[in-house]
Amino acid sequence: MSSDVLLRDNDQLPNEALKPYVASTDTIKELLKDQYGLTLTGTRPLNGYDDLNLHVKVSPAHCNPHLDQVSDNGYFLKVINCRDSQRPDYLDAQLHVMEHLLKKGVHCQATIMAINGDTFTKLTVQNKNGEDVSHLVSMRTFISGEILQNISLTPRFLYRLGQYVAELTSALEDFSHSFYETFDCTWSLNTVVKLTDIMYVVKDVNLRNVCEGVVQAFKDEVIPRKSGFRKSQIHGDLNEQNILVLQPLNKSELSPLEADDVQVCGLLDFQDTALSYPLYDLAILVCYMLMTFSKVPLLDIPGYILAGYQSKLKLTESERLAFRTCVAARMVQSLVMGAYTHHMDPSNHYVLTTSKHGWQALETFWSADRIASETRWEQLVQSFKP
Repeated sequence: MSSDVLLRDNDQLPNEALKPYVASTDTIKELLKDQYGLTLTGTRPLNGYDDLNLHVKVSPAHCNPHLDQVSDNGYFLKVINCRDSQRPDYLDAQLHVMEHLLKKGVHCQATIMAINGDTFTKLTVQNKNGEDVSHLVSMRTFISGEILQNISLTPRFLYRLGQYVAELTSALEDFSHSFYETFDCTWSLNTVVKLTDIMYVVKDVNLRNVCEGVVQAFKDEVIPRKSGFRKSQIHGDLNEQNILVLQPLNKSELSPLEADDVQVCGLLDFQDTALSYPLYDLAILVCYMLMTFSKVPLLDIPGYILAGYQSKLKLTESERLAFRTCVAARMVQSLVMGAYTHHMDPSNHYVLTTSKHGWQALETFWSADRIASETRWEQLVQSFKP
């Protein structure tokens, strides 16, 4: 889940609805024709936190000099929220991350250039208040697959996800871009301590106490250990909506092992990528798998993911000691920020996706005995063979 504001010491959290509002499909049709030389034949809305994301289908005939032929799969069209649209350097840096990963063999979207060769185009529409608002637009390849949220988690797939995060970390180790030398965003785990400013949106007193306890633990247990964390570029938002998978066909005809052969086929949403700590990517993935309904025992989920991750990359001692609190901190961040964004824009139900199972998962995870949990995870790291 990506947010819209870059928090510095004196920045404020968003106080307005940012998600683009496009009243008519005709607007998209005109954009594609005028800017991309494509003829729209159909649209389908896709999930988006504060951007408008669409899957667009177009006819084979086109007049875009940068396209050899039109993709039968259609394209991904992102209408970017008004605040991010004011930061083209921020958006351009994301494209560089995607290009780097594509070269490394990590499947993500590629940019489709406009007729004039630009990587972004502009769309001006009226918002719900009748005011003219300008948005930048990015057209990208469409990756076939289904979001991870739609599949049933198994120990074997969780192990594979851990390996995937390690492979992603390795692919980003040699990436650099000047923009990210000073960039940090709202959804960075570095901003967890600022959640106290909006904790009032958590109406349940017991849940608020849990959240405040996690934030305090982050101050006490994570921040002092940062000097012992590895540092490199991270994706920053490895949630169940941003990872695409392919499941085996005709599962009923396959053995249980073959039927469990789910493959990661794509990675979406680079709005929160940053020069940060790879530990955060691992913790973020674990957080969202904990908040995704699963038949796998909740307290075993981190162990299976750690087993996969550490089969390729080892945690430092500082990272190991901070891991549990980083996971809980992201759970709190996701739940509180989701509640806050919905408070500001009640029509945006997507932001409450993780809350359906998330609050109970947070309570269960954080209240479990720490030593027992970490002992169990280490047992899985040492013994689990997928």
